[in-house]
Amino acid sequence: MNWAIITRHYVKRAFIDPLGLAIFLLIPTAMILLQNFIINANIEGDDHIINGYNAVITESTIAVMIIFLLMGGMYIIDYIFTDFRGANRWRLIAAPATLSTYFFGALIASVAFSVVSSMAVLGVSYLVFDMYFGNWHVMLALVLLLAIFSQLLGILMSLLIKKKKTAESAFSAVIMLSAIMAGGFMGINLNMPDAIRDNTPLLRALRVATYSGLHDNMSGAMFNFGILAAMTAVLAVAVFIIGRKKPL
Repeated sequence: MNWAIITRHYVKRAFIDPLGLAIFLLIPTAMILLQNFIINANIEGDDHIINGYNAVITESTIAVMIIFLLMGGMYIIDYIFTDFRGANRWRLIAAPATLSTYFFGALIASVAFSVVSSMAVLGVSYLVFDMYFGNWHVMLALVLLLAIFSQLLGILMSLLIKKKKTAESAFSAVIMLSAIMAGGFMGINLNMPDAIRDNTPLLRALRVATYSGLHDNMSGAMFNFGILAAMTAVLAVAVFIIGRKKPL
């Protein structure tokens, strides 16, 4: 069976799932709209204006997008437990394609859905609030890298944990802890040392976005992008090593 057909199957599953569309497209968009209306109503002066754009609104919008993007690894976790470990596994084994072909089709579809939904959220924010995200090529590369990072983390959780609910809970806890360590989430702030805080995926990604846009510091953006890419590479190596010892 052609891998493109398999990938198209998983892409279709991802994009017609109403719950997934609500969680990764409608909810973050609604949160950003509400958050920005509140900020506009309460902020005064022009200290928050950088290069003619509202830095508070822009950074908060990007942060929300990044958090939901990092949660996208839930898709690959669901596919692993439903298709590769659940009742559908025997169908895949009997099908005229290898399990690895199905797996990479699911992985590509998960990454594609995360990228498209995140760019859609940014696009709506750009049109409604006239935000400045800088170089859209950099933003697309950042979203793609974070989508890959998230899927790899989801795979790692699935390899280490054999129960779906536990794997999903552990995955969510890692993302939320990263957000809290980066500077606070839902009112929780651990006041972490800068050495830890600065090296969370959320903060590195936020710096890539703001440095390439508001702060017009492309070298700083590329430096943080490089560190984020290195984190992703380390995660990929960990998935490869553990995956060889504990295959799906």
